[in-house]
Amino acid sequence: MIPYCKPEILLSGEDESVIVEIIESGMFCLGEYSKEISEYFKDVCRVQYAIPCCNATNGLIIALRSTGITNKYVAMPSFTWGSTLYASDLNNNSAVFIDIKQDKWTIDETKIPPMAQAVIAVDTFGVDSFIETKLPIIYDAAHAYCIDNLGNRGLAEVVSFSFTKRATAMQGGVILTNNRKIAEEAEELVKLSAKITEVNAYILFKSLETYYTRLADSVFAIQEYKKYIKVPFTTQKVPKDWNHSVFGILLDSTEKRNRCSNRLLSAGYEIKSYYKPLYRDKYLTVTNDVYDRILCLPVTKHIFPYIKKIAEIINNS
Repeated sequence: MIPYCKPEILLSGEDESVIVEIIESGMFCLGEYSKEISEYFKDVCRVQYAIPCCNATNGLIIALRSTGITNKYVAMPSFTWGSTLYASDLNNNSAVFIDIKQDKWTIDETKIPPMAQAVIAVDTFGVDSFIETKLPIIYDAAHAYCIDNLGNRGLAEVVSFSFTKRATAMQGGVILTNNRKIAEEAEELVKLSAKITEVNAYILFKSLETYYTRLADSVFAIQEYKKYIKVPFTTQKVPKDWNHSVFGILLDSTEKRNRCSNRLLSAGYEIKSYYKPLYRDKYLTVTNDVYDRILCLPVTKHIFPYIKKIAEIINNS
C-alpha cells in the first residue's frame, strides 16, 4: 500500500549521537530543545507566549481550561477531527455543532446560535479560519503551522506536530497566546501532565530544516493533480492563507467519490475521505455535502511517481 502520508525526517550520525546524549543525560523534558521551541514560535509568530506540549489534543484540553472555556455551550464545526470535541468534552462543555462555509470548509460564523457562549474554530486542512466574533474563541490550528497571523487570533491557538504534519516532532504541539494569565496557567498544566520530550523537540527542529522544500513538494503534487485530473471537481477556496497541508477535491457525486475511493484503495493507494462529521443532521447541509463528495489525495514527495496513475483511476471511475 502506498501510504497517504510519509514523514521525511533526515537524521545523520551526528543527530543520532545527539539523541543518545539526550537519553543519557536523563533530562528527558524541560530541557534546551523544548525551550528552543518556545523561543522559535515567539519569534516566528510574533506571539508573546509559546508553550510546547506532548500533543495538540492535550494542548487543546489545556487551552480550553486556561482560557476559562469550561461548563459552557461551545460552538464548533461538525467537520473536524474528533480531538476537537474530545478536548471540549473533558472541560465539561456542551458542543453546539454548526455548519461550515461552502467555499472555505471552515466554521460559518453566521450560523453561531445565540445560546453559544464560546467558539472553537478549526483551520480546516491548513486554511485560516479567522472569524469576527465577540464570544471567547480559541483556534484548533493543528494543521496551520506557518500560516499568516498564526498565534495572534483569539485567546489561544494550538498547533500540532504529529507524524501526519509537515512540521513534525513525531508527536508534539504548541499552545500560542498573547495573554500572560492564560500562558501561566497553561504552562503549569503542561508541566503537570503534558510535557514534550527533548527527543521529540529535537526531531521537530530537524523537520523544520527541510520544511520549505517539502512545502514546495506538496505545491508541485497539487499542481500535477490539477493538470491530470480531467473529471469535474472543485477545491477548497483559500481567501487568505493556506499551507498546502491537505489537498481535498469534491467530485460531482457521492457515487463518483466512492468509486474512486474503492478503486484507488484496491490499486494500493491510500487516500482519505475526511472529516467524518462528529454529528450529522439535516441542518448541517454544507458539512454533509462536503463530506459526501470529498476525496483527499496524498501530496508528499513519495507520491510523485504515482500521480498520473491516480489521476487516471479517478478519470476512469
